[in-house]
Amino acid sequence: MKQLPGRTRPRWITVLLQGAAAVVATIWLASLLPYLLLMALVVSLMLIPTLRRLRKEAEQTVAAQQRNPCQGTPLEPFFETLYRQAAPRPMVDVTPPHRKLIRAFWQWRQRR
Repeated sequence: MKQLPGRTRPRWITVLLQGAAAVVATIWLASLLPYLLLMALVVSLMLIPTLRRLRKEAEQTVAAQQRNPCQGTPLEPFFETLYRQAAPRPMVDVTPPHRKLIRAFWQWRQRR
């Protein structure tokens, strides 16, 4: 790369500015770290109910497929009478918690 005409900065000023930028970035990241850790904790706590529900549904799916190994395949209609389920699965509300809060807030506003 060719040098453009004109005065160039002395090398020591460039090194000093890079060092100062590195120090500022390090201090900024160190001060930001506790907030990032706190947010990670909050998000992980919010995921616990979702992961429990997911595990329960996966276990129910495995149990259902053990009763009817052809479920979800093209052979299912042929074996439908052999593997009847006792009762249909109950409906599960999968609305995220933040949407439930928003819906409750709007219903409260409409009642006022």
